[in-house]
Amino acid sequence: MNKQTVDNPYSWPVIALSLAIANMTFGFGIFFPYLPLFAEALGANLSLQIALLTTGFMAARTLTALPFGSISDQIGRKNSIVIGLFVYGVITILFYFSQDWTHVLLLRTIQGVTAGLIWPSSRAMIYDLVGPGARGRAISVLNVSAGAGMAFGPLFGLFLLSYSQSILTLDPVDSFRIPFIFAGAFGLFSSLFAFLTLSSNSIPSQRTRFFKMIDNLDSNYVNTFYSSLLMNLSHGFAFGMFRPVLVLYIYQVLGYSLLETASISAISFSLGAFSNSISQIIGGRLADSRNRKYIISIAVILSQIATFSILFVNDIFQLYIVIIIRFSTIGLFIPSLASLEGDIIPANQRGQLSGLIEGFRGIGSAIGPLVCLSLYDYVWVGSPFVVSPAIFIICLIIYYIHYREP
Repeated sequence: MNKQTVDNPYSWPVIALSLAIANMTFGFGIFFPYLPLFAEALGANLSLQIALLTTGFMAARTLTALPFGSISDQIGRKNSIVIGLFVYGVITILFYFSQDWTHVLLLRTIQGVTAGLIWPSSRAMIYDLVGPGARGRAISVLNVSAGAGMAFGPLFGLFLLSYSQSILTLDPVDSFRIPFIFAGAFGLFSSLFAFLTLSSNSIPSQRTRFFKMIDNLDSNYVNTFYSSLLMNLSHGFAFGMFRPVLVLYIYQVLGYSLLETASISAISFSLGAFSNSISQIIGGRLADSRNRKYIISIAVILSQIATFSILFVNDIFQLYIVIIIRFSTIGLFIPSLASLEGDIIPANQRGQLSGLIEGFRGIGSAIGPLVCLSLYDYVWVGSPFVVSPAIFIICLIIYYIHYREP
């Protein structure tokens, strides 16, 4: 770890990584709010089929996060990130040529593989660059940058969609294709930027076998780490289910047209990402103040109350307010959760164990849409907004019991 950056969460290496990720998430935000609508336009006619888009992505991310995280311990974080961003950009452009919803499913699944390269390596690089006492703020810099991209990307995507339909007079299906070209270009630019700016330094280490991964953790924090995996599982579940369920809820339950749903979804996700980014600035500072147990507990409870409150929304403005509260409170606890994990993970296993954490979040994100959209279709349209908060609160109780501060 560089002595010049160990106590500086705003050093150039941290900023460079954050900018690379921001470029990528901006591109992702361009198309993501419209992905369920694009799939439906190409023939996906069940909520379960649309859920597979998220599940395929998250399943691939889950299966690759651990091995690719381990690989980043060997070849360096920079190489993993650059390769992941490049492949992501190419795959995103290929969405333009999709002729059936199964093509979208295949490409989205391959995108999940690239996420397995990018995110564990990015988290591990932050842990490498910044020491305890400053990691919360460094993580918030990375997450704020990612959130800013997600906040502004959907608005640009909405502009592209409106321009394609009103000025270029494209039909709805073809207008949904245009954002993928721009999104892929941003992914390729991110790869080039990362290649030119990121440090290639790595920590020499030998790969730890799968069943020995936890052996090097301090015994005082083993249960804390295990319970943090449950927190990431429940967070992934909530994250994975929310966006596809919300799009369908706006379209089918609140009764808006296809284009109105696209606009409302874009504004909702932009507001959510923007409020999440702002709150993570505060959350990062709170995380470094060592009150992490209470920050996590209070923020999780408030965020899940907000999720449940969607059931009582009567108009779009109420929906926007609930989304702002939900994403803001989520942003408060993420730096605390991630910085604690960084403090207890051994230096030579940061890539591997970050991959394990991403894997658990990915498992939740993979099963969340399947479970919740199945309940949405066959039980009650409001059930996702009850089941997801209940799971999160149960995992929080377990985490609270086993929490130990280093």
